[in-house]
Amino acid sequence: MNFSLFSFPILTRISGILACGILSFVIVPLEGYSKTFTYHALGIHEVSTGVLADSPKKSARLIVEDFGHFFSLPGVQKAKKILSEVKLPEVQEVYCKTIPELPADLKMEYSKIDENDRAAKSRFWSKYVKSQLEVDSPTGIYFVICRNPAHIHILVSKATRNRGIKEEQEDKIREIFTSKFKKLKEKPEAEQITLGDQALTELCEYVSKKVK
Repeated sequence: MNFSLFSFPILTRISGILACGILSFVIVPLEGYSKTFTYHALGIHEVSTGVLADSPKKSARLIVEDFGHFFSLPGVQKAKKILSEVKLPEVQEVYCKTIPELPADLKMEYSKIDENDRAAKSRFWSKYVKSQLEVDSPTGIYFVICRNPAHIHILVSKATRNRGIKEEQEDKIREIFTSKFKKLKEKPEAEQITLGDQALTELCEYVSKKVK
């Protein structure tokens, strides 16, 4: 039995199996629908129809380890909800760890750095932030907030920089926190927590607008 091959201008893929005088093939049109047909000597019959689903996007996530007691639980939950509404092909993380102070050995090491050597200080904090991560090649924004010595240090992965968080946006993230935290010393504890929650909310709102 001879079969003639014919063309479909809207197809993106045709696959078929010839067995026992029957040719089955799958038609995938540009609209994203798939249809399976069987070609008999008497004609073409549609067998089944399905929809080709796009790869599901993943929610961005906020991870907070608040050992320095900067935030409230409701404040963290609110910020997590804001960030979870961002949907991207791969997971983007915002990881925030707060600490009351550096461990004794690191505090000693830090005290030996020249007060005016900003590059050395930056290397110290970058090394510390990386040491706190559980994966070798993270995708996201990672930062540590320390009370003593008072410091905020931010790292942004290459993949996240490619999604819109450049140095300008990194500076804005840092400013969101420093503008709030420079007022902490003059505030009672309850108001300190409020300022922390406000900073975390602003961070997630800002990131949700900028990451693409």
